[in-house]
Amino acid sequence: LQDLVLYCIDSNGVWRYLPAEHALQKIASGDFRETALVQRKLGANASILIVFASDSKKFPDEEMARKYSGIHVGEAVQNLYLYCASNDLATVVCGMWDRELLKSVPLPDGESIILIQAVGVPEDKAKK
Repeated sequence: LQDLVLYCIDSNGVWRYLPAEHALQKIASGDFRETALVQRKLGANASILIVFASDSKKFPDEEMARKYSGIHVGEAVQNLYLYCASNDLATVVCGMWDRELLKSVPLPDGESIILIQAVGVPEDKAKK
């Protein structure tokens, strides 16, 4: 069903991943990392936030959207955890984000955030 939609939040703005082009499209300028998460320090310390959203319009009904969007995001999050572990990066999944983020970066109709995953260099490695 390919319902997953990925956004990246870095120090320069918010980017939407375009899988067909394997490219990023800038949708907002500014550094939203600290304000994106309820746990402000976690967002401020992250190099990048990966926002996993789902497009409910890809599903035939709400029940399928609820069920499968969570499964699809879970698989993607697990893959990012494995990538980070194999590349000496720190990562953590965040289930609470600031609703103000959606005012700054409104999602298209039918899309909703499922999880945000913070990624960065571990503190002990960043100082070296």
